[in-house]
Amino acid sequence: MLQLKDGFKLRTASKRAYAFGILANDWLGESDTYQVEVLYGKSAFLGLEATWQELASLDPFASPFTHWEWVKAWIDTYGSRREFLTLVVLRQDRPVAIVPFTWKRHTTLLEMRKLWMLAFDPCISTNGLTEEPVYVMSGDDRSREAIWKHAHEVLSNLVEEGPWDAIAYRKFGLGIEDCSVVEVKVGQVHIEKYWRGSEYVDLPATWDAYQKSLSKSMRENLPYYRKRLDKDGIHVEFESVKPEQSDSAVEDLVRLHKLRTYADSTMLHVDYFGDERQVHLLKSGMKEMLGTGKAKVVLMRANGVVVAAQVFLMKDRTMVSHYSGFDPAWSKYSPLFVLQSQVFRDAIEDGYDTLNLLRGNATWQKRWGASARNQIIDVTISRRSLVPRMRQSLCQRESMFVDRLSNVRAVRRARASFRTWQLTRESA
Repeated sequence: MLQLKDGFKLRTASKRAYAFGILANDWLGESDTYQVEVLYGKSAFLGLEATWQELASLDPFASPFTHWEWVKAWIDTYGSRREFLTLVVLRQDRPVAIVPFTWKRHTTLLEMRKLWMLAFDPCISTNGLTEEPVYVMSGDDRSREAIWKHAHEVLSNLVEEGPWDAIAYRKFGLGIEDCSVVEVKVGQVHIEKYWRGSEYVDLPATWDAYQKSLSKSMRENLPYYRKRLDKDGIHVEFESVKPEQSDSAVEDLVRLHKLRTYADSTMLHVDYFGDERQVHLLKSGMKEMLGTGKAKVVLMRANGVVVAAQVFLMKDRTMVSHYSGFDPAWSKYSPLFVLQSQVFRDAIEDGYDTLNLLRGNATWQKRWGASARNQIIDVTISRRSLVPRMRQSLCQRESMFVDRLSNVRAVRRARASFRTWQLTRESA
């Protein structure tokens, strides 16, 4: 049944929402009994911790971003001024999926009002460092499809009842075909965008076998930069930091990330730590996850100086290559490449069998032998009325204008020069 908790008020009586939950099974023609509960409020979601962790352990698609420690750190960082709505899908009265959403109340008429899946909010810069969908779900492919159908139908009704212009969610799909497809359905304006999934590498049993599977240039580069460092008399050390060292290690990573971001004024690199909340999130997450086998921060020192750093997240026997930074003054030694080579070698020796290099389809990912798996599908369900559509149109035009302005070469150079000056002052 569809239940509303913590005093959540829809435009119409909650009895109508309750009816949506009862009738969902009839609409979809499913023989199994599915029910959807809608929980409102942060405390209601946090109360699902044990169920979340159980489902995450059963979900073959669950990424390290579904580790409760990361989810909790995200909420502590971004959730203070946001409101929460959580779908709990039950099959024969047992929870089979939890899909959390957040939104922010707006007081002005023209502000966009959207219910976003947790950590999937482009209004929060770079989605709060969370690169994959945050939900947990059990069952085979057919069951997952049925769960999403029920969730989608409930959301389609809630969008007309709640104070939102639209509801957006993100899910894993099957296969990577037609990743550029965009579907638009008139009426409730149901939009689907298909993106390439994360780039994966299937690791062989030994480092030697992995090297042999790579291109000739990669096989040559793997020993080249280490030899170059040795030839120039540079002593290299790698450190996997301890939980009590996490804050200082994250600060090193952020500093190096910014140095790399603003080193080239002709290119528009994204500063993923332009907001202090992003730094806070990474510090909070690492403090909880280091030492538990769920994450590591690795530093590379050259003659005692930290020249590269990267975060790695783990789930089961998969390692995710997360955010990084390196000192561009050491570019001729490719310090980040050297660091990754060491970490990937250690991962194979520790029994990991998969690397997840996240989304991108970039050259560096291809060099490591990565290829895309699955799809990531973004779905938007909009309200039919005129004012919400006007707000969405204005928001979209504003975003397009900002994107075009930020890509003007003169603006890029001025931005990079100013930020480099700031970094110089900060380090002085």
